[in-house]
Amino acid sequence: MTTTELAPERIRKGQRTRTRILDAAAEVLSRKGYAAATLTEIASVAKMQAGSLYYHFDSKEGRFWIFKRGVARFRLHQSKYSVL
Repeated sequence: MTTTELAPERIRKGQRTRTRILDAAAEVLSRKGYAAATLTEIASVAKMQAGSLYYHFDSKEGRFWIFKRGVARFRLHQSKYSVL
């Protein structure tokens, strides 16, 4: 298999990992709230080393995005399953 043929699989794997991180962020934020949530705990819930987050979200803005998207996913999940 050539490098070009492997690229789509790597992209899909990267997307799955980012999704797993964002889902973990939503879970941690739902339990602890924004002020108490940490990247270390998000990484733990995502079953990865905290340093790996820096590979997928390599800037301060990127790591802030984890929290921002995590909050959005948490709110979506809440509204989807809330009982009126």
